Amino acid sequence: MTIKNSKYSRNTNLWLIIIFLPLAQLWIYRAHSAPELAEPKTNFVRKEVHSGLLSNNCNMVIEHIRIDDAPVVVAKPTTIDKDTPLIIMYHGFGPPASPEELMEAIPPLPGSVTVYPTLPLTKNRMPMGGIDELRRRQSADYIGQLLFPSISEAARELPKIVDALKTQLGLSKDKGVALFGFSAGGAATLLGLIESDVPVRAAVAVNAPLNIRQAVDNWEKLFARKFNWSAPAKEAAQRYDVAAKAETVAQRNPATAILLLQGDKDEYYSPEPVKLAVSKLRQAYHGYENEIQMQILKNTTHHFAADNNPAQNNPAANTDNASMVVLGWFSKHLGISNDAGCANGG
Repeated sequence: MTIKNSKYSRNTNLWLIIIFLPLAQLWIYRAHSAPELAEPKTNFVRKEVHSGLLSNNCNMVIEHIRIDDAPVVVAKPTTIDKDTPLIIMYHGFGPPASPEELMEAIPPLPGSVTVYPTLPLTKNRMPMGGIDELRRRQSADYIGQLLFPSISEAARELPKIVDALKTQLGLSKDKGVALFGFSAGGAATLLGLIESDVPVRAAVAVNAPLNIRQAVDNWEKLFARKFNWSAPAKEAAQRYDVAAKAETVAQRNPATAILLLQGDKDEYYSPEPVKLAVSKLRQAYHGYENEIQMQILKNTTHHFAADNNPAQNNPAANTDNASMVVLGWFSKHLGISNDAGCANGG
């Protein structure tokens, strides 16, 4: 099977079910509205569905696999050695809202193994009850039953994904990985820096809430009522706050290059929390503060991938291309070339 390099677009052949969440819109294909039957757990990588070559002369093989309960799309070079970088890419609740959509928006970086896990509680990882259960959780306790369970499970399973892939592909156990996340996936990435023991060489988050209070503020605007702080929600607020946990991030990841990206036209989040988080992280990264950066993406909304599609843009709008910024950051800090041949548009 050949995976074509198409522009970011919605699949017009499927009905979309939309739940508007304050973190982002949760777009779920009707074909995925019923959760899959539970499969036996295993610590081994299980290949499934299909594999194939990515087009655009990238010579990268695409595989759909499972690692324990996590469905994962892996793009890997045809030749791999122990020093090949490993990149983990998390989609959001809204578009790009699946591994496949994120792979179109931010294509695999040549010379790396680029991995796109399915975020917990989305797509074919929804709980029993499907979309109705997600609506119930959104209304009853958005933080304690939906947002934080998703990002904390992603952070919890990150070491398993990394270990399984490094073992299967013969990658060095000593080399750190790179992490990327958009919106909820960005929160998962940053929570991984706070709580995971996985060594990380470089990390990027785009249009992500940087603490639980931001997500609650958006929820209150949407529902026009006060959020009821459950015990799990209060725990989440203690565990996920990038500015407050800056020292912890630096202690766990003393040589990690971190880039926080924020669209200047994001409908949900403003640059101010990003500025605070970067300030606190720079204070914590003594002697390494120059590798902690932020960038405001010009003319970029929350769902950045649509802004990167020239067919939907005014070429004179001077829009920053988030995909190129992300790939450039990883190229610089992983020491590999950013070959435009794998980028959208080839």
